[in-house]
Amino acid sequence: MDTNHIIYIEGNWFANDFTGLTPAWDPNMVYSFHRYWAFNTQNTIQSYLDMRESTQRPLWMGEAGENSNVWFRDCIRLLERHNIGWAWWPMKKIDNITNHYSITKNTGYQRIVDFWGGQATQPSVSSATAAMMQLATDANTANCRIQPDVVHALSELILTDEPKAYRTQQIPGVVYAVDFDMGNNGIAYQDAGYANYRVSTGNYTAWNNGWTYRNDGVDIEVSQDPLNARGCNVGWIDNNEWLQYDVDVAAAGSYSVQLNVASNGSGGTVHLELDGADLFQPASFSGTGGWQTWQNVNLPNVVLSQGRHKLRLYVNQGGFNLGSIRFVQSGTPTQISTAFMSAVTVDEFHVDVNLNKPMVAPATAPGGFQLFMGGNEIPITGIQLNPANDRLIRLTTGQELRAGTFITVSYGGTAAVATDGSALQAFSSKQVINTLIFAQPVPGKIQAESYFLQEGIELENTTDIGSGQNIGYCDAGDLWLYKVRVQTFGRYQVISRVSSDEATGAFVIQWLDPATQAFVSLDTVNVPDTGGWQNWTDVVSSVVLPAGVHTLRVLVTGPKFNINWLDFTFTTSIDKSLKNSGISFFPNPASGEVSFRFENVDGRSLRFSVTNLAGQVVKTHELNVLRQEEQLDLTGLAPGMYLLQVEDENGRKWTEKLVLKP
Repeated sequence: MDTNHIIYIEGNWFANDFTGLTPAWDPNMVYSFHRYWAFNTQNTIQSYLDMRESTQRPLWMGEAGENSNVWFRDCIRLLERHNIGWAWWPMKKIDNITNHYSITKNTGYQRIVDFWGGQATQPSVSSATAAMMQLATDANTANCRIQPDVVHALSELILTDEPKAYRTQQIPGVVYAVDFDMGNNGIAYQDAGYANYRVSTGNYTAWNNGWTYRNDGVDIEVSQDPLNARGCNVGWIDNNEWLQYDVDVAAAGSYSVQLNVASNGSGGTVHLELDGADLFQPASFSGTGGWQTWQNVNLPNVVLSQGRHKLRLYVNQGGFNLGSIRFVQSGTPTQISTAFMSAVTVDEFHVDVNLNKPMVAPATAPGGFQLFMGGNEIPITGIQLNPANDRLIRLTTGQELRAGTFITVSYGGTAAVATDGSALQAFSSKQVINTLIFAQPVPGKIQAESYFLQEGIELENTTDIGSGQNIGYCDAGDLWLYKVRVQTFGRYQVISRVSSDEATGAFVIQWLDPATQAFVSLDTVNVPDTGGWQNWTDVVSSVVLPAGVHTLRVLVTGPKFNINWLDFTFTTSIDKSLKNSGISFFPNPASGEVSFRFENVDGRSLRFSVTNLAGQVVKTHELNVLRQEEQLDLTGLAPGMYLLQVEDENGRKWTEKLVLKP
């Protein structure tokens, strides 16, 4: 055998069946497989990982493609997470959107294809030769159309979720609908269908129904509109989809917005956002009489700020095609009244009020604003501009806002003023969009399927006690989130109701640290082999939870298992028997060290300990108090939330939450 080169061994049946090709027979062997149209989860490549482990030979993914940019990104991330190299196929194809380069299909070549398919007469030898020679010329890389979104998906998108401009579009001017940002579904755009998983589901799904221009989940087709189009338009538009654009506004002012639309149905409803703030309230338009019968819908008096922005078009009601969005400057912002646009809950204690202009920071609360929940006024204890957008005034409430309640906002003061000097017009009883998620009570039982966000999981009917549904087919990397309302700061027993036909399952219960916005692992649960996928058992673990509304995440670290519920029972309070003994500390949040202040504890021996929320003691310190103030060094501890405990020689304890800043 050649000892200087790698020998790639591909499986049978499109390189995916390695029957008879193990065990390995050469030290330079690499097993190479292909990958198409499957879910990008660990279980879909587990057989290859097992083969790598048993043969101690590397893996190479030698061919993949023919799918959307979202699928490309997820596939490469899966492969690289498991240290598998990869190659894409092919770099060029004729008149295609899924490759780095697209070769122009000339009319002569199309006639040859039609002849082969029985749809045209046989071309002459000379015309067929000319067509094929033209195709060869067009296949030269210099003559191909580069697909920037595909290149982005195979390079930058696998490293970051940040969107990137397909092109920066100028305002005043035309924003072409098809030139939305490059990036993942839910980041650069939102579309109902964004990849083909037919190997896993048995059903083909077109990610771009029009099969032209781009390889993203957005549906794009050739347009017959002679004006304000780039030869194609966005079509098959559904409710709640959106598109994001990178724009550069030359001058602040009031603008007329012209939507170039076509609809063979009843029309649609849309609104625009600039950097997360509504530019106008949802606007509706009627059908135009055809999918390629184009009309402009004019929306006047839209105020834009100068500079580079992210513009989003939201679809409140679909059923139309979109060609472009034209912006024509019509005046200055002072010619437009400062008015209410919308309002939305941020969290349980904050509401953002969206106005049509940039605002001056309000001086003091309530600033002329009133909030009502269920018809009852609730106090406004703080008011400020949203740090991310000065069109949003953020109200802080003195009472917790609840999911499912009807919330309104009113304004009748003089304190709210736009940056152009115009006063905000009074408004009354405007509905606040309540986006709050119902918080599951803790202690209590949380049904597995009551998550508010998930990635990669599936539900199935259960035969367990109480019937209903369970989460099934859990694979490493799957996750789901719950909003919880913890009644008491303390330690809780957690009963996880699980089943499995294997003994490889495991998951971590995590808590979202509000200080760092990072998830902190509280406990790991190992799932035993229960003898069947619907043979259920209880696994007991323990976590410490702070009081209040929090986010818990379940992250699967080992396949395969089912889970039906998590049952939290309060077991131990955080002892504060020394609370009235004159001990205090500052600052909190802290960075590097904290200072303790003592009263009436002179000469007392105290033991300090810092514990993370997984219950691990990460810092201890013994001290015989001789002064009124002492310091505790926290250097080396990661940012996050901890329990800081002081214990005296009699075993009495004092515990408080400590937040360490980045």
